[in-house]
Amino acid sequence: QQLGEADGAKKGATMLILINPPFVDRQTAYFQEFEAHTYANPALAILSGILYDRKIPYCVIDGKLDDLTFEQLMARIDDTLGDDEPTLIGVTNSTTTIIGDEMAMITKIKARYPNTPIVVGGPHVSALPERSLEDCAEIDIVCLFEGNETLTELYDFYSGESEFDS
Repeated sequence: QQLGEADGAKKGATMLILINPPFVDRQTAYFQEFEAHTYANPALAILSGILYDRKIPYCVIDGKLDDLTFEQLMARIDDTLGDDEPTLIGVTNSTTTIIGDEMAMITKIKARYPNTPIVVGGPHVSALPERSLEDCAEIDIVCLFEGNETLTELYDFYSGESEFDS
């Protein structure tokens, strides 16, 4: 877990949570390969650096790297937020082969935080954005390709810092 505490960063309900969902099915070839060569999610590392530079408060939870269950992931969010709700939740997806499990987790996260927008990025949703929205109604926004600018613009909008141009 990485908590962004840049000087001047706001705390509490203006927090942005970035999640790499944990594995559910440990029988997949993708899990076997990951377990043999464990690594941090590079997209989350890049995004957290950008958020830190912008003084946007954030928490990164890499469920795959930390070998978390869904319950442990939710406990980390709760520990970070206390009684507050996050401003925005960003979820990365790793591959199409495990997207069903990841969408099931998104559904559970949305049930816990129904008023918080969920943005999803990664290979699957970039390749199949419409299908991803159809398959998981709890996804509010799909971020295509690189989300560096999009994520900060969404945070600014949902935290009331700015408005989108129409």
